[in-house]
Amino acid sequence: MIQKYTAPLQKLAVGNDNYSDIIEKHLHIPCMSGPHVDELMWGLKVTKLIIEKAGVVFECDRCVDDHHDSLRGAAEHIKKISCIDTQSWDLLKLAGSVQVICCPKEKVELGEHLFTRRQLERLRDDAPKYKDKILKMPCLVVYNKILRARDLRLMIARVLFRLVKRAKETYEAEQAHEAASYHETGPDRKEIHHGTTPVIIDELTESVCDIILSAGLKERQIMEMDYISGLNCTEF
Repeated sequence: MIQKYTAPLQKLAVGNDNYSDIIEKHLHIPCMSGPHVDELMWGLKVTKLIIEKAGVVFECDRCVDDHHDSLRGAAEHIKKISCIDTQSWDLLKLAGSVQVICCPKEKVELGEHLFTRRQLERLRDDAPKYKDKILKMPCLVVYNKILRARDLRLMIARVLFRLVKRAKETYEAEQAHEAASYHETGPDRKEIHHGTTPVIIDELTESVCDIILSAGLKERQIMEMDYISGLNCTEF
């Protein structure tokens, strides 16, 4: 597999020194390893994770948006029956209002803080008036899907924030280190530049990316999507 996706004279970036020795000995493929490769591998891994998590957040938002027409249709009934203006409400709040109407005695899982006390009282008191206007079962299916998407989005957003923060801190630390060592001189009074040089970065990046692309891994798979794979649009 490695030989198939490695061009002649191409160096292979390996994140483990032992693997590097084995590959060079048995496959006769030149390898590079060490701190510079470790740094690059970490960067690629974090970047991939950030892209994946951002993709999950997007899919959660798309799941909510898929129910736009259904929820706006319910909003028209709320305006006519309970005389509540929902024009400025987002889809999450509309989904919560539908749950109040369908289950007036239950707690609003999306948060009762979304509504004023008077709004909750009106929706609960008027719940019987929505019979044949808002169908309970389809509405609750949509509500539960939106609730799950909201919870997943919050969880992934927190992970995404930590990943971005960690990447930023690492980058800033590297920049500070390079700035501090930029004018350091050796015994021959020549400047010593620590860290990864642009030439090494270019060489490592090209080596790793060539292998990844050649292996057909252009499409980034989002593992968490299994969790919301069933979140298709359901009309009221």
